[in-house]
Amino acid sequence: MKPEKIFETKSIEEKEQSQEKEYKRLDDKEAERIIDEKIDIKTLVDKLEIEFQKPLAVVEALARLVLELKDELPNYDTILSDEVSGRIPSLLLGNILEKVREREGKKEPNTYFISAGRHADPRIESYVDKFIKKKKNKFGKTLLVTEFIDTGNSIEKITNILTEQDTEQDVDFNIASVSISEKLREATKKTNLSKESIKKLRVGKEESYIGLEFYAKEFIGVEKTASSNNAYPVANIFRNQEKVNKVRKDMETVADELYKLTE
Repeated sequence: MKPEKIFETKSIEEKEQSQEKEYKRLDDKEAERIIDEKIDIKTLVDKLEIEFQKPLAVVEALARLVLELKDELPNYDTILSDEVSGRIPSLLLGNILEKVREREGKKEPNTYFISAGRHADPRIESYVDKFIKKKKNKFGKTLLVTEFIDTGNSIEKITNILTEQDTEQDVDFNIASVSISEKLREATKKTNLSKESIKKLRVGKEESYIGLEFYAKEFIGVEKTASSNNAYPVANIFRNQEKVNKVRKDMETVADELYKLTE
C-alpha cells in the first residue's frame, strides 16, 4: 500500500471518530477534577439510606450530569419528567434548578410528570400527545429528564411531539439522561434517536446502565396508567412508602451537595 493511501485511511478513521459524539460534553479528566474539588462523593454516599446496588456509581453519574448542565441550568423554565423511572432524577434536578433560578432572581421552574417512556398502550401515548401539545407554548426552555436511554425509541416519541410544527413556536429543549448505552455513545445507525435529538443530549454516564438503578417501582411510588384518562402517572398501590420516603430524602441530600457544582 502506498503511503498516501495509509494517510487517507487514517484521515477517514479520524473523521469517523470525530463524528462519534455529536452532543456537548466536557473533557472527562477536567470534569473529574472539578467534581473532586467540590464534592466528597464517598462521604455523601455514606449518608444515603436507600440501597442502590451501586450507590457510588449512581451519585457519580448524577454529579456529572449536573456539571454537564451547569452553564444552561439557570435558563430552564420547565422540567418534563419521563415517567416513571425518570421521576427521581427529575426531582433531584428540579431541586437544584429551583435553587439556581432563585439565586439568579428567576421564578420557580414548572415541573410536569408525564407517563411517557416504555409502554405499549396507545391510549397513554394519546394522552401524553394531547397534554404536551396543549401546554408546550408555555414551556419556555425545557429540560426533558429520563434515567436511561438505549435505542432512543421511547424518548424520541416525546421529542417528536415537542418539535411538531403545530404551535406558535418550537420548544427549545435539551434531554438530560443519567446514563446512556453504547448505542447512543457511538451515535450510529443502531439508535432510533435522531441526530437533532442527539445534539440536545446532556449525559451523566456514557456506555452505562447505571440509570436503571432508578427503575424500581416500589421506591418511585407511581405507575403509568390509562384508566384515569390523562397524561399523568398515578400512585402505585404496591409501592413501599418507607422506601419512597427514604429515596426522596436521600435525593434532597444529594441535591444539596451537587448544587455546589453550579456555583
